[in-house]
Order: sequence, then structure tokens, then C-alpha cells
Amino acid sequence: MKKIASIMLSLVLLVSFAGGASISKAKAATFNPNSEDSLKAAIQEQATITSDSNPVSDASDGIVQGRVVKFDHQFYSMDVTFSKVTTKDITLDYAINVKLDQGKAGGLSDLWCEGDTFVEFNEGSEVPTPVDAYEYYKPAGSVTISRGKLYEGNNFFKFKVNLTAKGGQQANAYSYSTVDIKVPSKGTGLDPSSYDFFIYKNSVTLGTAFKSTKDGVTESGTVVAYRTGSGDWKEVTFKNGATLSVNGLKANTKYEFKTKNYTVETDATGQEVKTESDFCEVCTVSTAANAPKIKSIKTSKVKQYKVNIPGQWKTEFGKDKYYPAHKEWRTSYKAKITLSAAPKNTAFMICKGSTNLGIKPAKTFTVNVIESGKKKGKKASLSVVLYSHDSGKGESKAGKKSFKVK
Repeated sequence: MKKIASIMLSLVLLVSFAGGASISKAKAATFNPNSEDSLKAAIQEQATITSDSNPVSDASDGIVQGRVVKFDHQFYSMDVTFSKVTTKDITLDYAINVKLDQGKAGGLSDLWCEGDTFVEFNEGSEVPTPVDAYEYYKPAGSVTISRGKLYEGNNFFKFKVNLTAKGGQQANAYSYSTVDIKVPSKGTGLDPSSYDFFIYKNSVTLGTAFKSTKDGVTESGTVVAYRTGSGDWKEVTFKNGATLSVNGLKANTKYEFKTKNYTVETDATGQEVKTESDFCEVCTVSTAANAPKIKSIKTSKVKQYKVNIPGQWKTEFGKDKYYPAHKEWRTSYKAKITLSAAPKNTAFMICKGSTNLGIKPAKTFTVNVIESGKKKGKKASLSVVLYSHDSGKGESKAGKKSFKVK
């Protein structure tokens, strides 16, 4: 495949403390196409911003949906657009155009982008970012950054473009394009994806409260607001990294949660000034249910049979012991379970003792059971547990009932 048709953009998104890049015209450095060092130095020149629709200022943090930042480099141009901005994350679209004609004017025979596209966050973890469009010299893509990855204060997103220039010599190097943003010291409210949920019958824990690291902040924290249905919002304040645990809730009830952060700072006059972020997006949580009541369990298709158990070695009390091959009895049957009421606000159920992994919530349902030994005509028991979320959180206590296998 020709290099022109296989252009790739190597994009690195770095979040760090830094100042901003000012808007200016790109100034092309002269280069010698017969010198590898000269070509590499020309590539490594940082791209300059030629226009920015919402630059960082005292009145703007730069985190504005629709913001467009245009870059220029003697070998390429690039547009970066803040295509989606929420309290959860920021999505940036990028598009690059390699200037082969300009390169040829300087004596190059070829110029292209190459390498994989990836995102590198604060701690160096790399997340692949798909790039589906390789239209000649216009590779384009999209990256999404969690706002929880941003530092308090000044930040920048650094795009890393991997270029190869070929003249009398060939050189490969990276050029950088930098977009500034600013995170206020008050931070932002938690987003639903960052909640570390622990869901119980009468309480929900969301994680830990915001704790500012900025000098001069005397207090910081998170306000949790919650409600049921369209009722009034109730607010609870948690300070300086405290556990966000909301108590006194009703079992098996849907609640809406939202959070905002705040800081208290001392100004130049010695007065304490409180600032607050906006509330984050609303997240719905169902508390765990009470233990379900089992009305009846009826069995059918009861079978007793023997199974072959192969010989095996086992370690008991530090000594190896061999158990020869033998046969053991098993009993299988179907159990029709009827609850006293159909489960509400339940994602799925399980029946402990059955072979069914996940059961759709219903008042009456049937499970398969296999037990060791000969159980026909004897007592057995099964228990049912409800879960309020697909993740397996919001577990109820088990409802248990005994019955006769017949």
C-alpha cells in the first residue's frame, strides 16, 4: 500500500500543569533536505495556534462545547474541536492536513504521518483511540478525556504528530500542538461513572468527598443532593475527603443523586470566600430490597442417579491421600418457586442452590436443581436473592424456604 494511502496520526493527549500557547502566525524554519538533523529539527518545531474561538482567560476556562482551535506548522495544519463537553468528560475531534506541496517546494520528495493513534493520560496509561478516516493527507479522529483526570489549575492537551520527511536524507520525529484549559480550584461535581457505589437497603455510598490541594483553601468538600420521584431535593454536605454515605433511605426505592464540589478560601482582606461548582449530571440508583418472601416451592421431574467419580489425590492435614474411583448418588429436579409479590426495582434474581445463573424478575419462575445424595421424599431448601442493579450491586438478604422433594 502506498504511503499516501496509509497515513496515520500518532496522537498523545497529556494532561499537566502548564501555561498556554498564544495565538500567532506559523513561522516556517528553513531546513536542508539533505541533512537528517535539519529535517528532524524542522519537524520538531511546535505548531502554533492561528485562531482559537474560546481561549483561556479570566472569564473562560476554555472548556466550551464548540470551541475550535486551529494550528499551523510548515509541514501540516490541524483543527481541534471540543465536540462534546459534559460534567463527565470532554470529547475532542481532530483533523490533520499534511502539506506535501510545501514540503516539495523545500526540496522534499515525500512527507507523511505514521504510527499508531493512542491517548496517554496523567499516569501514563495508554488507551487505544480508533481512527477510521485516512483520506489522503487528512487523518481524523476523536478522543475523550475524563474530567476526573484533570489537575486543579492550568492544564493542557498536547497532540503529538509523528512525521517523516524524505529528501536527500530521511528523518522521523514528533511535532506538538498544545490546547490549554483551566480547572477552577472548586473542581467539578462527581460524574456518575466515577461513583464507587455501595448500595444497601437503607443507605448508598458514592465514594469520597472532594479535597482541594490548592494553597489558601481552608475547607473543601462535596454536596450530595438526592430525591425520590419528582420530590424536593435534600442536600448533605461532606468535608475534606469524607466518605459520601447517605443514610436513612427507604428499601427497594429509586433515588436520583447529583453532586457539586465547593471550596472555602481566605481572600486578601482576611474574609472567607466560598465557591461552588455546578451540579453534575443526575444518576439514578435503586436501594436494595428487603428479603423476598417465598410463598411456595413445588418440585417436578425428580430423578435419582449415580455418577462416576474418578480416582484422585487430596491433601488433608498436610498429608496426601488417594481416593479411588467410585460412584455417588445425585438427585435432579425442577423447582417452581412462587414469591408473595412480584419484585420491584430489581435488575435480576438468583436462586441459591439452583444451576440458574441469572433470573428475570417475576413472581413465579422455575429453576433446575442438582443435589448430592438421594433426596427424593426428603426435605430441602432454596433461597432467593434480589439485585437492584445489573452490576450485581444492591443485594438483598436471602429469602429462604424449606420443602419436600417429590
